[in-house]
Parts: sequence; C-alpha cells; structure tokens
Amino acid sequence: MGQIKYKIDGVMKKQATIKQSMRNVNRTFQLQADLADIESKLDEMSVKEQAEATIKNNHRMNNYLADVLNLDEDEKDSLEDLEIEEVTEHMSYLTRRIMGQTDEEIKAEAEKAEQEEGLKNE
Repeated sequence: MGQIKYKIDGVMKKQATIKQSMRNVNRTFQLQADLADIESKLDEMSVKEQAEATIKNNHRMNNYLADVLNLDEDEKDSLEDLEIEEVTEHMSYLTRRIMGQTDEEIKAEAEKAEQEEGLKNE
C-alpha cells in the first residue's frame, strides 16, 4: 500500500498524490457497486432509461476522479472535455491501484487480455 502519484495531462495543473485510504477504498467500492447495479439492469430498461443510466454513470466516473484526485473547479470542468474512453481508462487504472494492484500486475492483466482478444479474432 502507500501513495499513488498521478496526473491527467490537459486536466490537472500538477501531479496528485492519492492515498490508499479507507475513504478512497470505500469510494472505489461504491463506484464499482453503482456501475455493476446499473449494468445488471440494462436489459430490462427502455432506451430512454438506458440513456439516463449512462449519463448517471458518466457523472459517477467523473465525480470519482474529481474526488480521489482532489480536482479544483477548473480541473473538474476540463475533465468533462475528455473522451469517454480516456475517462474510463483513468478510472480503471486508479480503482485498481487504490485496491492494491501494482503497475506490473495491471500491465500483465492488460497483456493477457490482449492475447485472449487476439485468439478470439483468429
């Protein structure tokens, strides 16, 4: 455990130091629970409800990043200008690190997923 140094280029003025505190661990579990809850209900939702749920999830991800990175108002506004894939990548990385994974473990998982995806496409 310890501290994580992280910066989102184009959003943050300086690098943040993120603690693997109970507060951040609880934020991470809550985010994961909220996202899983919505995903489990998507098939039962109308198109409008799915769109509304997606908007809520996007706000949840942005709020999570803003909280753990302690972003100021200008940085929060800049976060809104990122593409969804970028926000998802930052969120995914930080949730894994806060939950105790190392950079090496994250990289190994990504390589394994790429290999498995390559096998599916053959």
